[in-house]
Amino acid sequence: MNLVKTPYYEFYKLEKEMNLFAMQYQGENYWQLIRFGLLKKITINNISVANKIQNRSIKEEIRGVYKDSKRTIERYKRVSKVDLIRIRPEVTLSNEGKLADHQYDYIELDETIKIMDVYALGKYTDVSKFAEYTLSPAEYRLTLWKIKRKLFGVRRLDKSQKKKIEIFLNTINDIYDTSFDINSLEHNIQYSVASHKIYRDFYKKIFEKTCPEIIMVYPHYDEHMFSAIDAARSMGIKSIEIQHGRINAHEGYWYEDQRKEGKVLPDYFFSYGKWWIEQTKLPRFCKSISVGNIYLQTQIKEYKQAKNKNVIAVFSNPQNGKALSKLIYESNDVFLKNGITVLYKLHPNENKLWKKEYPYLSKMKNVQVIDDGTSVYKILSKCEFALGVNSTVFFEATAYEGIKLIIYKNGDYLAMQPLLDIGLAKGVSDKDELKKVVNEWHSDTKLLCTGIDLWERNAKNNLFYQINEILNKNK
Repeated sequence: MNLVKTPYYEFYKLEKEMNLFAMQYQGENYWQLIRFGLLKKITINNISVANKIQNRSIKEEIRGVYKDSKRTIERYKRVSKVDLIRIRPEVTLSNEGKLADHQYDYIELDETIKIMDVYALGKYTDVSKFAEYTLSPAEYRLTLWKIKRKLFGVRRLDKSQKKKIEIFLNTINDIYDTSFDINSLEHNIQYSVASHKIYRDFYKKIFEKTCPEIIMVYPHYDEHMFSAIDAARSMGIKSIEIQHGRINAHEGYWYEDQRKEGKVLPDYFFSYGKWWIEQTKLPRFCKSISVGNIYLQTQIKEYKQAKNKNVIAVFSNPQNGKALSKLIYESNDVFLKNGITVLYKLHPNENKLWKKEYPYLSKMKNVQVIDDGTSVYKILSKCEFALGVNSTVFFEATAYEGIKLIIYKNGDYLAMQPLLDIGLAKGVSDKDELKKVVNEWHSDTKLLCTGIDLWERNAKNNLFYQINEILNKNK
């Protein structure tokens, strides 16, 4: 892959030149564990979460984790050998009290393959009947580590190493106008290494008991997934990661430094398609394979496209919601003129703030604000246009026939640049450009968004075939 100068190129170049992946704390390479957090803050430095837990009780949380830890250990005593362990990032529930959709829930492997599901995180007491195997024992050990650190402290970073990182942070702060602090980062390094060790040890205990040939994980930037892959690698177990969304340049799998040293990566990366492999910069020891997206194909079948659309779907998020809603409000005359209905899909973190931050949406007769759990695929099946700043949904929209994609070039829109570059979307910078695009496209019957080539077809069959190939190689 040729060198691509992303907005984070200076970050990648500098970490390679300074060989930061080789740095260790208590015998562990930690740079891979913490770099995603730094890159994320460069991308979004003003993010706020509206639904933070109110009246949080630390005592109750500790008690809950302890209770779940004991229950889970008893369950693990009864587990048997399996062929494959699927590791989910977290346990979540839908509004109906059912397990929320995860990519794995749409993968029904052959019954001849013995499978076990493990959940890395979650509110265990709320979902005990769904999540039989969790990592609550590891979470409990990590909780005890936090208490001990508060009481007794932990070993500090080596002075020369700390100075090296400080030089890196100062350089990055000048380039990206950030305010990274070495003391805060040292705190994160201590926590990340402790978490990595604790979770890795518990994964090893699970693997020793169940003897899997393969583990499957997602997403790649989650520290618990790195722990699982590290444990598997040390035991000769093959690991697969399934792509879970668009590949941002700020995410963990964009390595200008292609050396193996200091990196925990899966043996196989199952990608959505060949185009996605080209967009990913992975060291050669991690093999990328194009399989497709089972979940997306399932949703397209479930939500059939409407023939008479005349709808623009707007996908919002907390970082860009205010600017995006203002764009819709100021452009509404062109929607009314063309008889277009606006479906304004809120991000879950906007549910509690939109009425205060952009109340004018509720006063627009042709705007339907969607602040519930309505599937984005249901919305896509109804729309002629899809508009927003930054979301995986715009890549997924290319698998639908004829949807016209509009990217508002505001805020953190650069993750959508590939769609603009290959002509599957048009960019607008203000209301005048948006009105022009809508007027021109609304009367154009040409199917502009036909990007199914981004996605490998027959994803389910592809996935089964590749897993069986790996299992057969291990025999």
